[in-house]
Amino acid sequence: MNKLIDYLNENRMGHLATIKDGKPVMRPFQFQFEKEGKFYFVTGNTKEVYKQLKTSSVAGFIVTGKDMRWVRLNGEIEFVNNLKLKEAVLNNESLIRDIYKTADNPVFEMFYIHRGVVSFHEAEGELIEEIQI
Repeated sequence: MNKLIDYLNENRMGHLATIKDGKPVMRPFQFQFEKEGKFYFVTGNTKEVYKQLKTSSVAGFIVTGKDMRWVRLNGEIEFVNNLKLKEAVLNNESLIRDIYKTADNPVFEMFYIHRGVVSFHEAEGELIEEIQI
């Protein structure tokens, strides 16, 4: 799992897929970190993506690195209000800090993906590693 996590940490910008009206919706999104098998992301509760996640409670995320290898993450989502984890994001991400300012901002939401599968692939699609989360 270390190679997979290292790759995600090096290639954090990807695309998050949610469900709206039974159809997939994708948008650029940034992976924050993995902790204890949970893959963390943040958003605002005023955004459409938040509403879609609350409605369907599943999501997918994919990143592709410069070497064209890629990681796909699919599973259930769960929102968490952990100020310590939010502080860690704010300390590491100036753009997110500029938007939300403080961990206790009522618009600032954190969620993780779990109860699913993470897979790491070569450019041609060959599976390098797959983990049930």
